[in-house]
This record gives sequence, structure tokens and C-alpha cells, in this order.
Amino acid sequence: MRDKGNILAALCLSATILFSAWMILGVYLPTALEYNRRFGSRVVMTIDQATFSGMNEQLLILWQNMNASFTGRDYAETYGTPWFWELTYDNSLAAQQDYFRRLAHRLDQYEESWLKFQTNTTNPVLLEDWYAKAINNMREEMKRAGGLDWALKPAWWLTFRPIAYWWAFILVPTDICLIIAALYFHGKNWEWNRRERERSQR
Repeated sequence: MRDKGNILAALCLSATILFSAWMILGVYLPTALEYNRRFGSRVVMTIDQATFSGMNEQLLILWQNMNASFTGRDYAETYGTPWFWELTYDNSLAAQQDYFRRLAHRLDQYEESWLKFQTNTTNPVLLEDWYAKAINNMREEMKRAGGLDWALKPAWWLTFRPIAYWWAFILVPTDICLIIAALYFHGKNWEWNRRERERSQR
């Protein structure tokens, strides 16, 4: 009985460490890596491209990957949020797809404007300045309001890796309960030892 409480407390603390490691290393990080392999790397590459055609190429790959992953799903009913009060068009894959479509159209227009601009001016400084400003404008647009994949990322996590999406909501309460249990057993151990000392003194 003397060390029973401490053993139980140690088991609770060990469970806390093991559960935390499993949630982070076994659930969250693999999901993040998989998402980055499928989509996240394309988001970065789209934004970092130095040409309109390069941006468009990477954007189309990202779009195709989205369509391949969500084949057969109603985009208007697939949301990037779990909260019922946020189940609106702007948080849906329908909005994400419309945005990709508009962005691709805008990149095509920039490319057409660039070709026309080249034929209308021979000033290399003016050409370079226009192109740099236009590219930077597109990059800022892609980073605005949650980023290029604002709805795609949470929708993918919620649809295909829901435990990973909720990992923090699962991990924190569980760890708190286990730590409280460890403290309780440690306190009980002190109480059990006190009672044993009192019995031995009688």
C-alpha cells in the first residue's frame, strides 16, 4: 500500500506522455505531411512562381488534386469548418473552386496583357516594373483572407483525417484529466502512508 499511489500516479504521467507523443507524432504530423505533399507544396509553389504561366500551371495542379481527392462530393455541401453557424458558401469547396476558376482567368488575362504590353513599348525598365508589380499583386491576392487554400485545407482535414483535425481538442482535456488523476493518486499515497504510520504507532 505504501507505494501504490505513487505507482498509479507514475502510470498516469506515463500515459500522458505516451498519449501526447502518439497524438502529435502518430496523428497530427503525418496528416500535416500528407496534406503538404498533396496540396500545401503546390500552394507554396503557386505563390512563389516568378511568371504568370508558372503560377497558372501550379494552380491548375492544385485544383486537379482537389478535384481528384473530393471526387463525387457536393462542393456546395463540403465545408472547411465544423461549426454549424459557419456553414456558408464562403467556407465551402464551391467557393474554393469558384476562386480557383477566377484566379486562373485573371492569370490568363495578365498573360495576355503582358504580351500586348510588350508589343506596345520598348522601354525595358517600364516592362520590368509592370511585370514585377503585377506578379506581387497576384501573390498578395493569394495570401489574402486565409490564404490560397483557405477552405480546401480544413475541408480535407475534416473529411479525411477528422481525428487529426480535432487533435488539440482531444489531447488537452485528456492530458489534463490524466495529470489531475496523477496528482490525486499522489495525494492518496501520502494519506495512505500517514494512516499506516498512525497504525504502527498504536
